[in-house]
Amino acid sequence: MGYMVLAQGRATDQVDLRIVTHREHATAGCRRARELVQQLLTFARGRQARPAPVEICRLVGEYVPLRRGSVPSTIVLDYDCSVPLPTVLVDRVQVERVLLNLVLNARDALGGAAVRGRTGVAVALREVDAVCSSRRKRARGRFIELLVRDDGPGMTAPVAERAFEPFFSTKPAGPNSGMGLGMVHGIVHKHGGHVVLDSAPAHGSAFRVLLPLAGAGRALSTAEARCPALSPDGRRLAFVSGGRDGEQ
Repeated sequence: MGYMVLAQGRATDQVDLRIVTHREHATAGCRRARELVQQLLTFARGRQARPAPVEICRLVGEYVPLRRGSVPSTIVLDYDCSVPLPTVLVDRVQVERVLLNLVLNARDALGGAAVRGRTGVAVALREVDAVCSSRRKRARGRFIELLVRDDGPGMTAPVAERAFEPFFSTKPAGPNSGMGLGMVHGIVHKHGGHVVLDSAPAHGSAFRVLLPLAGAGRALSTAEARCPALSPDGRRLAFVSGGRDGEQ
């Protein structure tokens, strides 16, 4: 990449435009290779975690609006972070990476700008008794649940079974590396959490990231147990199975 930058710096008005295009493609290829190596390292050994008490609601409220540009305007991106919740002991940067990968995965499931749909992000305090989809172990107890849901085509059982495998992907060949959900698996379990995937054909997909509380927490209220998914203006989100009109 350094040599490519130097070559671009020596460009003149007389340079063949084909050469410029080739350099741009080479630079883009270098960036993709660098990103893939970084993803492999994160999956294999991970960045050294720097856990600290984090309010997930605040993290979602600050981070999701920044990712709006990563989602086509034809896809509605809602988030609910209105209920105060106990803190979790996590590395904020790594949790943001989990959130980013799940939002991008939902975007790709909806087919990008060619299709209208809805993606929702919500946070809740949950009493859980479920089987982790990426490690096949039972998770019981109280967790902070970070939910990323889409109303896309959903997954068949065989696809959902392999969703967290490194390099497994149903997407067309291209810049996609198939490492996104593998990274989600690695980061979440490094924090002592779990991932539960609920998906079926024509019913969309919901990824439930379960993070353990930083402390003993407090009693789970009835309001939090219901945890209605609201849009920023307070409207309840309605995920219509297989919907494509972007309407509630």
